[in-house]
Amino acid sequence: MSGNLNGVQAHVFKAAPTAIYVHCSSHSLNLVLNSCCSVSEIRNMFGIVKKTINFINDSIKRTEILERHLTEAGSTSLKLQTFCETRFTERHEALVLFQNNYAIIVSSIEKILQLPDRKTVDKARSLLHALTDSSLIVSLCCAKKVKRLTLPLSRGLQTVNKDLINALEGVTHVKNTLKSWRSEVDEWHDECYEPYSIAEDLARSVDAEIRLPRIASRQGHRSNVPAKNTDEYFKRSIWFPFLDSVIESLETRFTDHSLLVQKIIALIPSEIKDSNWEDILDSAKIYADLLAISDEEEIKNEYFDWKEFCSGLSKSDNPSSPLEALDIIPGRFNYIKNLLLILCTVSVTTRTAERSFSAMKILQNYLRNRMTDERLTGLALLYIHPDVDIDIDQVINKFAHGKKRKIDFAL
Repeated sequence: MSGNLNGVQAHVFKAAPTAIYVHCSSHSLNLVLNSCCSVSEIRNMFGIVKKTINFINDSIKRTEILERHLTEAGSTSLKLQTFCETRFTERHEALVLFQNNYAIIVSSIEKILQLPDRKTVDKARSLLHALTDSSLIVSLCCAKKVKRLTLPLSRGLQTVNKDLINALEGVTHVKNTLKSWRSEVDEWHDECYEPYSIAEDLARSVDAEIRLPRIASRQGHRSNVPAKNTDEYFKRSIWFPFLDSVIESLETRFTDHSLLVQKIIALIPSEIKDSNWEDILDSAKIYADLLAISDEEEIKNEYFDWKEFCSGLSKSDNPSSPLEALDIIPGRFNYIKNLLLILCTVSVTTRTAERSFSAMKILQNYLRNRMTDERLTGLALLYIHPDVDIDIDQVINKFAHGKKRKIDFAL
């Protein structure tokens, strides 16, 4: 899709040279959260959790053991949710479900150790040893805290009418919050809601203890940071590297989005007071042919006229988004209106298009392989837009009188 030589991006550029390729914001966030696995402890934790879930769900006997323990504990869910490779929301829910039932899962694996199957027992013993490891417990709590912060952003980026400016505001909020966690000591030592405190509670629930691993003077294959005590070691080896990885990835993957917004955001009435002509000069040059600008002075004069018009607006009538600005812009500001339209047309997410393709896979199966394009289009519209009300009488009338029939069609 994004190949600049033979991908869809290259074909679009041939038809529209002024088009700007911006990666889907929701996919960018998913890549950000995947890149956090560059921290070895976080990566190993995800791998062990995934293996544990698959190990239990792949056997009816092992699943029944877990369900029995969950029922005795009064849990509302009776099955572990598998990790989805593409949908971050489902991955977060699977991780939360796993942590909430961590002690029950460990006790279920201890019960599986009593089964007669030697191969199953060996695998269960290795998983039990990994699940009670201090690094895994701390990594699990750290990942859950960060993913709890990014979950609302992930859901917001998948909404249909999401504005690019609002999307980047959400990204900025997450990034600033992570930086504050990086600098504040209380985020690590809070007694109730912070990673290390929760990790200690999880360890106690399975009769384990958060222990400081052996630190050698020459160690290059695992974390070997100097520390005075256990909580300082895990803060330096897992918590800080994890936060740094996510912050750096957010800044890298959302740079194109930020640069695009910074070019035209100066035209929005709520921002134009603190901007200058030089802020949108690059945008005017890029889209000069598209806007049919014959002289730079024309759009420059229109910009200052628009800025004076916005300065006369009251605070209640001062739009903060390009869509709101288009509702109040007079007809004489043709260049400014077109630049705002360009900003509005930049896609935040490709969720709608991708779900349309997912609907096609469901609709066009081997039983419907001979239907026409008109029928496929109708079924797709019904499936993709279930909220649209349909007049049944109008449908009956269309099919009743659309063809010549020997007998009148009636309901």
